[in-house]
Amino acid sequence: MGPAGCRERELRMGFWHTGYSEFHEPTGFGDWTGPDLTMRFDCERCSASFNSLEVLRKHRFEAHPLRQPRAFFQGFELGAQTVRIRSPFASGDFEFALAQEVRVNGRAMPVSRVAPHLALLRDEFVNLDLIGTGVTVSHRVDIRIARDEDLKGVEAALLRIAGLRRLTVETIQILIRECEAFESAKDFVQGLTRYLYGVLAKERAPSSSLHFDEYLRYFNEAEQTLAGFDRPVARLIRALVAFHFNRFADARRLAPTKRLRTAAGAFESLLAAKQGGSGAFGAPFSSKTDSAIEALLTDIHSESILAWLASGLDGMAGALGNLEAALEHPWAEYDKLKIRLMLAESCLVRGDDQRARQIARELIGLPETETWAEGLLGRLQAKDVNND
Repeated sequence: MGPAGCRERELRMGFWHTGYSEFHEPTGFGDWTGPDLTMRFDCERCSASFNSLEVLRKHRFEAHPLRQPRAFFQGFELGAQTVRIRSPFASGDFEFALAQEVRVNGRAMPVSRVAPHLALLRDEFVNLDLIGTGVTVSHRVDIRIARDEDLKGVEAALLRIAGLRRLTVETIQILIRECEAFESAKDFVQGLTRYLYGVLAKERAPSSSLHFDEYLRYFNEAEQTLAGFDRPVARLIRALVAFHFNRFADARRLAPTKRLRTAAGAFESLLAAKQGGSGAFGAPFSSKTDSAIEALLTDIHSESILAWLASGLDGMAGALGNLEAALEHPWAEYDKLKIRLMLAESCLVRGDDQRARQIARELIGLPETETWAEGLLGRLQAKDVNND
């Protein structure tokens, strides 16, 4: 399979759903299982990583005993950025530490009453001032809970757009018009459409007036906007954005579909392996999707990468010409890094040690690929010793 062509063509897939169950039954995404519960929890103040939220909390207060008040939402510490909440939450999702008093939009409130008060809000921008001993820390929380029926209406409209089997500026405008009535879900619509416009820019679609580089801003804005929505479509878009930006652990954790989760896990394992990294690419898997939504949302370059990776090492080794050709095309550098990884491992299988070594040396200076590159060069060195 060579590099895919222009997006403004008919989208193809093995089977097209036509029912609304795509969003509400696990089978709608083929193998939808929700977020990966094996996720890691990283400390915001150091490089430590933990397998549970409770252990992270213990670490924070033992290793970083700051005396200033602190606030947490669903386990993550509030910082300088506005926290956007778009899905219903419980009072237990908010936690406060070392605060003697909290002011909510200027109104003093006992700490024990703040979280229950916030959980009752549905459409309000909140300024939180945490008052401690001689210090006040301020945070911003934007709460706009979308009505479930509005979210369902947007998802149904997106499914109808996917049924058109084309992604163009016109189809995005149709989606916007169909969603005008869903007022409480306007941020959801904005996140979806920003992403879709970003896809067209990335693919250099003729109908798009955006420059290629603008896709970066559109992808980032879509990811930030959709972060507050706990919906399969939102998670899929965030996973696709993370996969594109080579944040493979995030993509694997968020991905609601098997092929994207498998691909992200393969790259994640490859980059973490000091020896024998090619095993991460060994087993073929299905690159097809039975979801109209996934077919619509996956850009053509990611589709090509998924197809090559799904063919396994032997399949990639038989497509070296296509992989090399993709590096000559004006693809995003984030995509080309994935291609270089696949190409190097494939060259090693085919016996082209010189090309594999060249790619490893090119990537050894990047933090995200240093471990893999050192491992591949080590494998090549061991191979040379054995041959001698």
